[in-house]
Amino acid sequence: MTELQTQLEGKSVEIDIDDRAKELLAKNGYDKRIGARPMSRLIQQQIKKPLAEELLFGRLKEGGSVTITVDEKANKLRFVFEEEFSTKSRKRVHG
Repeated sequence: MTELQTQLEGKSVEIDIDDRAKELLAKNGYDKRIGARPMSRLIQQQIKKPLAEELLFGRLKEGGSVTITVDEKANKLRFVFEEEFSTKSRKRVHG
């Protein structure tokens, strides 16, 4: 995750992953037989891919910040975007 944060800083994007999201990733990214190897695929599919779409075509094209949390009802990651505009900021939720 540190690598991802560093990559995003170069694109004027800040990322914050709350404790609930970290717990969900830890739970779903670990297998008793093979350890944490599934974690990389999980991060790729559930974090990097959605963020790449937003960087290229969506809410993070001009930079901004995103907080990754958990949608408790759906038990999946939820992205809260705060776009940075020169005149104002506004929050959008994606989940």
